Amino acid sequence: MLKKGIILFIFLTFILWLPLSGQVPIMRFTDPLKDKSLSSDITTSITQDSSGFIWVGTIDGLNCFNGDKINQYKYNINDSTSLVNNTINTMFVDRSGRLWVGTMLGVCIYNKNYDNFITIASEKDFAGLGSTQITSINQNKNGDILISAGNSIYSFNKTSRLFELVFKVPAGNINKFIIDENNNLWIGTSDEEGLIYYNVSEDKETAFLYSETDKNTISNNNIRDLDIFENRIWIATYGGGINAIDLKTFEIKRYPPPDQYAGYITSTYVDNKNNLWTCDHTGLKIYDKENDYFFGYYPLEADDQSIKSSIVEIYQDRQGNYWTIHASGGIGLRTTPKGFLKYDKNPNNYWHTSSNNTTAIEFDAKGNWWIGNGFNGIDIFDWNYGYIRTYNDDPSNPFSLGQGGILDIFKDKNGTMWIGTNIGGLQYYNENEDRFYSYLNDPENLNSIASNDIRSIVQDKEGNLWVVAHGKGIDQFNIDEGIFHHYTNAKNKLANDWAFQALFDSEENLWVATAWGLSKLHEGSDTFESFYNLPSDTNSISHNQVNFLFEDSKKQLWIGTSGGLNKYIPETNNFIRYNPGFTSNNISAIQESEGFIWISTPKGISRFNSETEEVYNFDEKDGLLEGGYHARSVARNGENNIFFGGIEGLTVFNPGEIIFNTKIPDVFITGLQVYYEPVNTYGKGSVLNKQITYTDKLTLKHNQNVLSFEFISNNLVNFEKNMYKYKLEGLDKDWIDIGNENKATYSHLQPGKYTFKVIASNNDNVWNETGASLQIRILNPWYLKWWFKIIIGIITISTIFLMYHLRTASLQKRNKWLALKVDERTQKLFTKNELLKKRTNELNSTNKMLEIRHN
Repeated sequence: MLKKGIILFIFLTFILWLPLSGQVPIMRFTDPLKDKSLSSDITTSITQDSSGFIWVGTIDGLNCFNGDKINQYKYNINDSTSLVNNTINTMFVDRSGRLWVGTMLGVCIYNKNYDNFITIASEKDFAGLGSTQITSINQNKNGDILISAGNSIYSFNKTSRLFELVFKVPAGNINKFIIDENNNLWIGTSDEEGLIYYNVSEDKETAFLYSETDKNTISNNNIRDLDIFENRIWIATYGGGINAIDLKTFEIKRYPPPDQYAGYITSTYVDNKNNLWTCDHTGLKIYDKENDYFFGYYPLEADDQSIKSSIVEIYQDRQGNYWTIHASGGIGLRTTPKGFLKYDKNPNNYWHTSSNNTTAIEFDAKGNWWIGNGFNGIDIFDWNYGYIRTYNDDPSNPFSLGQGGILDIFKDKNGTMWIGTNIGGLQYYNENEDRFYSYLNDPENLNSIASNDIRSIVQDKEGNLWVVAHGKGIDQFNIDEGIFHHYTNAKNKLANDWAFQALFDSEENLWVATAWGLSKLHEGSDTFESFYNLPSDTNSISHNQVNFLFEDSKKQLWIGTSGGLNKYIPETNNFIRYNPGFTSNNISAIQESEGFIWISTPKGISRFNSETEEVYNFDEKDGLLEGGYHARSVARNGENNIFFGGIEGLTVFNPGEIIFNTKIPDVFITGLQVYYEPVNTYGKGSVLNKQITYTDKLTLKHNQNVLSFEFISNNLVNFEKNMYKYKLEGLDKDWIDIGNENKATYSHLQPGKYTFKVIASNNDNVWNETGASLQIRILNPWYLKWWFKIIIGIITISTIFLMYHLRTASLQKRNKWLALKVDERTQKLFTKNELLKKRTNELNSTNKMLEIRHN
């Protein structure tokens, strides 16, 4: 127990802290660039362009972050379209969407079509400026661009493209100026010139200067930044903290800094939610309007998610993310929180635990949180007194908390808190005595508890406790008699004596989850009915290791196993299996809220719609714990908050207050490679006339047919979870789903017309179904062009015609030759025939002579 003096101190600290805790946002920062690099880690300015990309100025170049990669820009003496100077002082996006960049040696405008810059003024051409050291850029109600350089403010003449003097301070330099709703100028200077108000229409100026003897003056003459908020001009002084001037009365109020270094204010900022922020040498602060007070966020060595040191500015993008830039350390990012709160042992947080390893959660009759850890201890968040009580095992004290990890905390019907540990048996807490009383196994007493390893505690309608004694089955404990009745596998057909959890359903049936099967004890019975996984039966439970049991508001019993989620069907006495794509099929714990089943696993939390079987998975990027969640470490309080305990702490959330990103993201094609070579030039000699992002049509030669495309969703809320699909119309029939990859490659495309299309989602699976598209035409090679085909056709026809005539002539000649040959042959045959006739006649004459002689 804590001493009264310490309790009082913490209580007073808590009371002071409590009003602010509900009004100021929780700021947990990460590094959005990770393995990516800025041109310099010493950053100076930040803004977001009309496409949603983040621009970061440094002392050595300009950087554009599109959610995937960083494009760096620097001055090149040989390139008139490069950045005008590497030292970036300020940036401004005007109402036309143009990005103005003010540097130490000039000002330029980013030309998004050609990914280069248009120089407006430089050290070579001042364009009417008295100095090229640009400190501030703004736009008045008339649409005129005003720029401060040196000790003067100028207006940019769009026609002449020259700057015209508007106002000049008597001495010193201008650090920042702003324009009020009447187009009047408020000018912050350095070198003891203080704050100057210039009424443009009356050409009248008023100076506000520090006076050591008058507390109604500004507190310091060195003004670094200015903003208009709640009808007051807020003044960031460098050495005197924050001041505010009432726009109606011109009365000044000082806000004394808590220490010397906090008085050096580097910037002020009003975000999209009308919050006022300031940055100083000690950290980041937000103005609490109700209490007229600045609440601080500070760098903490022990907390890698606290704000980085040397903060220069804070900036909120259009999606509500906060970006910070630092004089060293680059940038930080606090994305719009999902609604998950984390409690761990970080002592920098007021409400913290003694161990990260959270294994059990319960709430006492007063609503205090009891948080048990897996090593040895319980932390109680006592909301009534505003402090934390911690109990641990003390071997010298028989009334201390039991030894071992806390595996279950249970509040019975009388409000008594019961604790189960893996070594110290079963205990209950006597609040009046502030003592724990134990029930331990006595080998000599058969009526004692069966084991000192207690995993689960429940209570039946008669008031008896049922205690899972791991390795020894389950015990029924008659509290009044102090007797334990043992139920085991051998005696009562419990599925397995190595049990994890017990549950009474709405029908007063006792269910027991074990390491090998699920058991059910019907009311009034002494014998369990058991259920096992049967490989041949898909209606059996999906796995024999049953981790968790839960009955929902519809009296449906859900069974979480190491192999998936199951629902018991009492009509058929079997199970339906669900495997819709949870973060893991190893189910740790189950709860219900807002019509959904909420499931924790070793890899995250899933929200499950049991009617549609739709699932939404949450992970570390949504603010969950790293390392996942323990089996049976779960609770839900009367405020509809769900608690899941894990290896790295406790996650708490109200399902009805989870914030989903409903904004449809824009999609851009951001990169083109031809034969794996990036195309970064435009115009003559390039396949692109302007940046691929702003190109609609692309014409390529036949040998430029290996193409790679890069693309991006401009969603910057947990942008690692943006998803993409693409297809090439003319080749692909269906969309190609590539998850969070953002590149597509096509090889050896045939000549023809195609349309490349890409669609993308944000981090919460909201898709831009229109996406971005690019028409592509790959030309035929010269030997397949129309004119060449015509020439080839003419040549072919002419050749055929010539060949026809040659063939005809040849046939005629051959026919004549054949005719002569036939005539010659005929003549020979005729002659031969005549000789035969003659010979025949001679033979006939000889035969007659012989016949005469014979006679």
